[in-house]
Amino acid sequence: MTRASSPVALADYDEAIRLDPKSATAFVNRGIAYRDKGDLDRAIADYNEAIQLDPKYATAFTNRGNAYREKGDLDRAAADYSEAIAIDPMNAVAFNNRGAAYLIKGDLEHALAYYSEAIRLDPRYALAFNNRGIVYRDKGDLDHAVADYGEAIRINPRFGNAFANRGDAYRDKGELERAVADYSQAIGINPRNAVAIGSRGLVRLKLGEVDQSIRDYDAALALNPGSAAALYGRGLAKQRKGDRAGADADLTAAKAIRGDVADEFAKFGLE
Repeated sequence: MTRASSPVALADYDEAIRLDPKSATAFVNRGIAYRDKGDLDRAIADYNEAIQLDPKYATAFTNRGNAYREKGDLDRAAADYSEAIAIDPMNAVAFNNRGAAYLIKGDLEHALAYYSEAIRLDPRYALAFNNRGIVYRDKGDLDHAVADYGEAIRINPRFGNAFANRGDAYRDKGELERAVADYSQAIGINPRNAVAIGSRGLVRLKLGEVDQSIRDYDAALALNPGSAAALYGRGLAKQRKGDRAGADADLTAAKAIRGDVADEFAKFGLE
């Protein structure tokens, strides 16, 4: 799928549509450009035009479904993905995206079924393996989650989010050293992944690596100063260092941002 959101790209698509106002592809491409700019309403308007011009244009339905999903209109998103699948039953992307809509709705069984079908249609679809891993983890099936994240990484060794997600699964399994290794891989791929850095800080705190934990939380907060989890984790680490004033400041700031942040750490025996 072509993705471009620069003013030059939009001007080019405007010109393409002026020259051929019956080009469904040009409307889809401009819709993608608007979606990349965050202008979902204009994107949907362009996808509508593409569908009116070509009612069998599966990609237009898939992209409109994506825009509806980003707007939080999951029913319309699911309907568009279903239409794309009806037009093109081999459309792995539409199955994957319909799975995503069901995952957001909390319908794990349907999400699992659609991700599995996407994988059946395209066994090298790394994103679908990663997404199915999320479903398995949400269902508490950590072994299958680890296996799916591993397959996503095998297909795409630069898939940083799959490493971070597998790190979460290993953390939940209590395999803390493996979790640190995966978070480190994710951070190596994207050094600005504040969530992965903070997650590594939590696991290092759990391992008793207090100085390294504080360094991770410092780095996470440099990227996202408003992270309640990073502030709370750093506060706990400072407690263990005997820095009461620093700990109290961080813990208080964290609770002011999110009152239930302590519950997140209590799950891992960190209080």
